[in-house]
Amino acid sequence: MTDTKKPKLGRSWQAEEVTIEEIRALTEGFADAAPLFEDDMVDGAVYDIVVVDGDLHVDGDLDTFKHGLMGLVVRGSLRVEGLYEDTDDPACGVFVLGDMTARRVITTGTLGVAGSLTATEALVGFYNDYGATIGKDVVTPLFHPENHHFDIRGSLEAKAVVGHGAEYRVPAALKARVQALVPKKLREVLVDEVLRGEEDDEIELDDTKLRQRVAKGLPVLR
Repeated sequence: MTDTKKPKLGRSWQAEEVTIEEIRALTEGFADAAPLFEDDMVDGAVYDIVVVDGDLHVDGDLDTFKHGLMGLVVRGSLRVEGLYEDTDDPACGVFVLGDMTARRVITTGTLGVAGSLTATEALVGFYNDYGATIGKDVVTPLFHPENHHFDIRGSLEAKAVVGHGAEYRVPAALKARVQALVPKKLREVLVDEVLRGEEDDEIELDDTKLRQRVAKGLPVLR
């Protein structure tokens, strides 16, 4: 399933350039990694697991599905100049041992970052089967966790947090911070294209439309 038109990212498990034992050892610091790399998950798997020995800089988008990945381990830091997106089907885990920076982040699968995560335009979660673990700080203008849990061990720096129940998608220590960043009037913060309703007291966020605009790189914040 690997797209041969995509540049090689690192050492391939399918090509026997890295063993599953090494992958497990590299990701043992992430509690959510172990279930993804159990024997029953990897035996006969169609998708690949890749290990990058050092930093990874992607000049464009990084879509784990298009790269045919069920796992990506970056032993250094990860920088994506465009959209970073992972998947829950197929189940995918991306683990960064350093810091991660991307213009836009949409995470549906498992994302683990030992350092800080910076999304310069938006950080969006989707679906609740998996979650994200960030060892240090999260920095982004717009944080939309939806129903995806973010275990943020450091601080959260954002201009706005949107989405119903967002304060329950982060650790208890960050609940007050999230509540303080939830805008009282969505129309003052977000573009009309991601909202539904006419009157101010009826305005609601359309999660799907917000996610679609983030994926396309279209403005979401006013």
